[in-house]
Amino acid sequence: AEADYKKPLFVGDRLTIEVTVDRVGKTSFAFAYRLLKDKVIVGTGKTVHVTISKKTGKGIPLPPEMRKALVKI
Repeated sequence: AEADYKKPLFVGDRLTIEVTVDRVGKTSFAFAYRLLKDKVIVGTGKTVHVTISKKTGKGIPLPPEMRKALVKI
C-alpha cells in the first residue's frame, strides 16, 4: 500500500474517495484512490492485492469471475 498526501486534512473534514482499478495482472490487481475535499485532490493512494493458495501461500491466477468483474470496472 502507498499514499501521498497533497494537502492537510482535519477531523470532521468531509471527503469524496474515488476508487478505480489501476491494473489487473495474472495473480494480482491494484486499486488507485483519489481523496477529494471540495473537488480538490488532497491525497492519492494505491493498494495491490494478490490471490494466494491457502496450501502453499504462493500466488495463483485470479479466479475468472474476479478477473471479469475487475476488467468491467
